[in-house]
Amino acid sequence: MACRGALSGYRVLDMTQFESGTVCTETLAWLGADVFKVERPVKGELGRYSQANPGVDSYGFLVMNMNKKSITCNAKAPEGLDLLRRLVAKCDVVVENMGPGSMDNLGLTYEACREINPKIVYASLKGFAQDGPYADYPAFDPIATHTGVMVSATGLPEQPIKCGISVADSGTGITLAMSIIAALLHEALRSEGIDPAAFTLLPSDHEAVAALLGAVGYVDVVIPRGGAGLIRFVRENARIPVIETGAGIVHTYFDADGD
Repeated sequence: MACRGALSGYRVLDMTQFESGTVCTETLAWLGADVFKVERPVKGELGRYSQANPGVDSYGFLVMNMNKKSITCNAKAPEGLDLLRRLVAKCDVVVENMGPGSMDNLGLTYEACREINPKIVYASLKGFAQDGPYADYPAFDPIATHTGVMVSATGLPEQPIKCGISVADSGTGITLAMSIIAALLHEALRSEGIDPAAFTLLPSDHEAVAALLGAVGYVDVVIPRGGAGLIRFVRENARIPVIETGAGIVHTYFDADGD
């Protein structure tokens, strides 16, 4: 008997590129969903090739697009757009992380897709809030980690250094996948369409750093960028006592009796 994943039977129209969106849809594919990856003719999606080998599928692309069904479609041609609309009618989920305004230009907004399929779950992944002043700005992982102050806790005090892995891209993609699963569960229980993009899907890097500083009670003050040395600030000001040993730093916790 073939193994069935938790999302077996669900269909996902994958209009993603690069990492954040593709990690989301790859996560859904690993859980059993039928994912239809849409790419432009000839060149494919922008994240398919590396600069070093422009004509060869990159390892990263292969890893983030396994278990998917590949579709070549010129969405700018009437025939291609008609194909996408027919897929929307048959799918349960649409996921896109195209540049700002791209889905609007194609006429495939949430409102348009819901007219075709009232139960569609529409997940739109953007770098900035769609109702904020930077809604029209494109974004990649370095932009997210810098504007989200993550680099305040990495690198050197005088030199911001990006994290070695794309935590903003992959982290956002995985979180979006969880949000889509929640929306599908909601749809199964309530039988009504949901637009996950209407919600705040994940905490920003600002909130993550605020949570770190909240442990030491300094959320309301301006903290100078400390790079990886931020842990020293936490150690010196933490409400949670720490002990330095030969093996490194040990955090200590107490029960209700203070033991």
